[in-house]
Amino acid sequence: MAESRWRKYELEVTPEMIEGVERYNAVTTTGNFIDDRGRFWSQERSDDYLPSLRTGLQIQWTYSKFCNFSCVQCFNGSSPTWRGTEADPFPVADRLIEAQPYNVCLCGGEPLTWKPFFQIIEKLRAGGIPLVSTVTNGYLCTPEKIKRMWDAGLTHLQFSLDGFTAEQFKELRLKEDGFEKLVAATKEAIKYDWPDLSVSFTPTKNNIGDWKNFCRYWADVGIKHIRTQPFMPIGRGKGALALMPSDEDYQRFHMDTQDLMAELPRSFIDWGDPLEHMWYYTRTAATPWGLGVQTDGWYELSCYIPVLVGNSLEHSIEELWAKDFKRLWNAPVVRRFADTMIEMAGMAKLEVSIYDEPSLHIDVFDDEQLEVFLTTDDLPTLRAISERNLKDGYRNH
Repeated sequence: MAESRWRKYELEVTPEMIEGVERYNAVTTTGNFIDDRGRFWSQERSDDYLPSLRTGLQIQWTYSKFCNFSCVQCFNGSSPTWRGTEADPFPVADRLIEAQPYNVCLCGGEPLTWKPFFQIIEKLRAGGIPLVSTVTNGYLCTPEKIKRMWDAGLTHLQFSLDGFTAEQFKELRLKEDGFEKLVAATKEAIKYDWPDLSVSFTPTKNNIGDWKNFCRYWADVGIKHIRTQPFMPIGRGKGALALMPSDEDYQRFHMDTQDLMAELPRSFIDWGDPLEHMWYYTRTAATPWGLGVQTDGWYELSCYIPVLVGNSLEHSIEELWAKDFKRLWNAPVVRRFADTMIEMAGMAKLEVSIYDEPSLHIDVFDDEQLEVFLTTDDLPTLRAISERNLKDGYRNH
């Protein structure tokens, strides 16, 4: 195994370490590490560390958008009919290992339909990446494959349940026998001592009333991390707007969540806001700490921003970070897109319809393209640059 940039901080968590942290589980599920400079990193103690980053801490790698499901709310349009470009995964993995983030999320698509899945997990872990995570619909998760994920070194595994009942699951996931297989797979996975094993729930107007039942059931089964975030009107989700909960639904949902946090102290009830990072990175002094790699190998600022900024097969993550990632986040067109998404409904109003048409491919390693990117949000100009960069035929849908 290659020497990692990170080593686990093994001391017991003390009250001083969690001062100001709302819940103990918010610390224990994230892990604490010391880097090769002796600097301590904790997600709950980020402000002192993030300005010193040399590359991203977390990298979301969308390796493929091929999936055995065609879920109605899928934000990136993954499906059995997807035929986009997939970069050679092994050079991309080499880039990630070179950068030494503390977490790589293998995002799809469905990971268990991706042939190199187990090899890539093994390669990333052997290359010194402390945490490798993935999200699955569970349909192909036999006991043998769950064991293979464990043996390969996967650390974080999330099952996308998205409902309390089979009917609620089918409304979003469209698989007649999917719920039963997913529940069985999740219960099989509990047999292993994962650093983090979670289930997720996408609220709709039809299932949101069962949020408490969902959390109580899975906490009783033994799941310690229960995740949720808003229904996103992006990708195929734009075609299912009738399923979005109302503001009043969400108000009750958040009140229920507060009740659950008190009721289930051994479980981390985790609300994620997909818009929050865009607001922070474009409207405050907050330091970006993550990035993505799309299926064609191009780097992305965020999986919700339709702008890609350079080819990972040609340039390292450290080279990209040296371009000043905060500056890239504040390019005029990025701010324009982020300002559109100041609320969830704005996701459906992006002028470049992400995942329905090619994202803007702007090569920030080309000085002329970088200058245009940093000085204008004129979409015809940026589209013309992107089309030249896409001349090899890649399409992001």
